[in-house]
Amino acid sequence: MIKTLLIKHFQSHENTCLEFDKGVNIIVGSSDSGKTAIIRALRWLKDNRPSGDAMRSNWCGKDNNTVVKIWATDPRFEDEHTSREIVKGENIYHLHAQTFKAFGTSVPDEVSRFINMSDINIQMQLDSPFLLSETPGAVAQHFNKVAKLDKIDTATQNINSWIRELTSTIKYDESQETKLKEDVVKFKHLEKFEAEVEVLEEMDKRYVSSLQKQTKLETLVLNIKDTNADISEVSKILELEKPLDNIFKLKDQKEDLEIDGGDLWNNIEDIQKLQTEITEQEIILELEPYINNLLTLHNKLKSQNTTKISLFKLLNSIKYINTTLENAEGSYSSLKAKFEKAMPVGSTCILCGQIIKR
Repeated sequence: MIKTLLIKHFQSHENTCLEFDKGVNIIVGSSDSGKTAIIRALRWLKDNRPSGDAMRSNWCGKDNNTVVKIWATDPRFEDEHTSREIVKGENIYHLHAQTFKAFGTSVPDEVSRFINMSDINIQMQLDSPFLLSETPGAVAQHFNKVAKLDKIDTATQNINSWIRELTSTIKYDESQETKLKEDVVKFKHLEKFEAEVEVLEEMDKRYVSSLQKQTKLETLVLNIKDTNADISEVSKILELEKPLDNIFKLKDQKEDLEIDGGDLWNNIEDIQKLQTEITEQEIILELEPYINNLLTLHNKLKSQNTTKISLFKLLNSIKYINTTLENAEGSYSSLKAKFEKAMPVGSTCILCGQIIKR
């Protein structure tokens, strides 16, 4: 049983909380006060319809969710005040600290079992009185469903349907049996024909076997003819075997001679190359004394160049030393003049305390 209903940001309801009593509860109010929106909120929670966000209030903003909550007593507990909270928002259900995702317009089974509501529990203002406007058959069907007798009616209907089908099948089979018995009387002479057919079948088997053997023999004869033809062709080839062997031997000898001839030509070419190199070496030997003189002169020139370089280095050293001496003499003369000026003859030296003399 629903105890409390909380509606937030659903159509005209910003934050509405309703408390329900046991039994029948009636929602009254002036027109456009949100009575129908309360029923829509219950059906939105119970049936997950309508889908989309058409029921969402325009003034709730992006940060606020459209939420419908109910608190209901749970018959599984002895304490009638034990309550559970269910929340639906963004197509998500929260029940007993668990989260369930609704796919499409379906409602999770756990949520449906907890809500335990049907269209019978909700009566609109313009709906006809409950069961009073129904036919006696519809009323009886409703109470059978409440008492769970509808399953017995369904089972009875199924059994009666099966009985009718079996009765029809039995009648059809009986008629087919009578017809088959009449056909058996008509075909009694077929027993004699059956024995004759068996004899004919045996003869047919023998005939087929003979045909197969004949086909195998014909194939064997053709193979023998083909083999004889191959033998006659091979015999002609065998007559040519000795001449062919001689030809192959001559061919091998020719190839060997060509190889030997190639080696001879290679040797001749090597000899010619060696003769050319010898001639070149003889010319070099004739020039050897001149080359030796040139090498001797080259070595002397090289030695003289080395001596020349050494003399130039020595000359540069002497010039550097003379320049250094000249600079030293200039510095000495300058320092001597400064000393004589600072320390004239007859004065006492400030370093050693002696009288300065020439």
